Amino acid sequence: MTNEIYTVLSERTDYEVSAANTAFHAGMECERSKPHVVMIDVHIGGGDGREIAEMIRSNESLSATRLIAMSGKLTDGQSHSLRAIGFDGFLKKPFTVKQAVDAIEQATAVVH
Repeated sequence: MTNEIYTVLSERTDYEVSAANTAFHAGMECERSKPHVVMIDVHIGGGDGREIAEMIRSNESLSATRLIAMSGKLTDGQSHSLRAIGFDGFLKKPFTVKQAVDAIEQATAVVH
């Protein structure tokens, strides 16, 4: 998550927001905080965001965590392949705060 979106989500929403700059730190933060939603830049430094998604999906204690992919290079074909490995939503960069909040709300919506 970029510093900009981290700051805006922290200041303008009621979300508890954490950030990580590498795949390793993202995995550690997920283990520590058991988040409801993880926004993953699929081109995160130090690894591939898909690896983080696969780690989250294989961890039973994170089974309820929703995943949102972020990328400036995401094609429709890539979106479908990301959904196949467990992503719940997608944001194409650049995106607005409203689009980010909408993606979070949609990913966490409870359907009865």
